[in-house]
Amino acid sequence: MLAKEVLSFNFAFARLEADYNSKYTLRMEGGSTEGFEFDTTNLDATGATLGMKWRAPITNNLSYSASLSGYQYNFDILKETIISLQAGLMYSF
Repeated sequence: MLAKEVLSFNFAFARLEADYNSKYTLRMEGGSTEGFEFDTTNLDATGATLGMKWRAPITNNLSYSASLSGYQYNFDILKETIISLQAGLMYSF
């Protein structure tokens, strides 16, 4: 008997806070160095993930899946969006 098809959905939300402190040292010709230090920066970010996955049997031991996910992260200085499409083939022993 073949297993039934499965459709699943997922959603996640995150709020992140970070403190970032930078310090750089440059090495000049002749061996001298010069350092630069930047103030600590507070960064806030929010992110969300939304996706769905479909799984269905081909035979008793073989099934396939397909999923579509979207991720979006908003940082104070950067916005990033990623869309992912995946396919899979599973064999059960």
